[in-house]
Amino acid sequence: MSSDQFEQAIKIKPQQSMFWIGLGIVTIDPNEAQHCFIQAMRIEKSGEAFSNLMIRWIVDGALDFDELPAPFIEALSLYNEGGWGDVPLGQAAQVAGFIQEYSNRDRPHSGKLYGIYTNALELDPQLDEAALGLGTAAYQCNLTNDAFTIYHLQKLSERNATSSLSHTLLGLFLENSMMLKMSERQLQCAYRLLEENETPFDSQVFYMGSPSTRDEQREKARQNLARVLLKLNKATEALQLYKSCDQNNIVTNIGSGLSLFLKGDFEPAKKYYEKALTLADDKTKPHVLVWLSKIAYAQRISGVNSSLEYINQCCQEFPDFSGGWEALAILGLLLKDESIVDKGLN
Repeated sequence: MSSDQFEQAIKIKPQQSMFWIGLGIVTIDPNEAQHCFIQAMRIEKSGEAFSNLMIRWIVDGALDFDELPAPFIEALSLYNEGGWGDVPLGQAAQVAGFIQEYSNRDRPHSGKLYGIYTNALELDPQLDEAALGLGTAAYQCNLTNDAFTIYHLQKLSERNATSSLSHTLLGLFLENSMMLKMSERQLQCAYRLLEENETPFDSQVFYMGSPSTRDEQREKARQNLARVLLKLNKATEALQLYKSCDQNNIVTNIGSGLSLFLKGDFEPAKKYYEKALTLADDKTKPHVLVWLSKIAYAQRISGVNSSLEYINQCCQEFPDFSGGWEALAILGLLLKDESIVDKGLN
């Protein structure tokens, strides 16, 4: 249904919460969406309305747990009246603290969202929006091997077997948990659905950088699958996927270069990494230089000098990048040159 159709339905039955939820989902105005979801919660307790409200705030980047907006406090109060009580906030705080303590990423908001979505699913295990939110929050927190998340993402993908999003989110979470064969199956399914299905990709893909066109969505699916194939030492299959991607994309060039490196094809691997170097930003460039050094050393006698040159360039241009100095020390050990080892360690 369109927004106009939902508005007409609301005029006829203003106390029907599902019409307010539907209007909130389809509208492009974030303030109107917020109003619709809260209105639905005023009519009746609704985990669907609350979860959609949370997702909308994530997408719009409007949710700040350090300074909760008044509409959020109202929404939470309305949901508390429906049966949450004071437990969820305490649980959310505990989960947030646990996740932050063991997380490698500074995403405190995702930690609290994980707790909120956990409670939503305990109230309604069939709530797709809450399962999406849970998986997204867990993925962003770098949470791994979480049985609760895996269970609900598996159920989500079973209920939505033709949704590339549900398979992708489960595949990404399994990849983070190093369950690579299971991840490969899910990402393969998502890739196949996108390649064969002309229906646009699911709209809620904020966890993947929100690719907007069908071609971008398919490209991202190929890259996700190729990355996991590389981790499974399936370099030939990964390379075939990367060859079908945009050749001016840095992810494609790094992935192609790594695939060829693992196959022992060092010269073409070097060419891909050299192109990646021209596309890299300051965050990625030192990593590319280290890999160019590895490739040069792998070429043995002809590449030893080049290997040292790449590492020296990395250390000079990015002195705060510890990986460059570590690589320099390792190269010194391989070359049996104590002066290079000392330089890298000091």
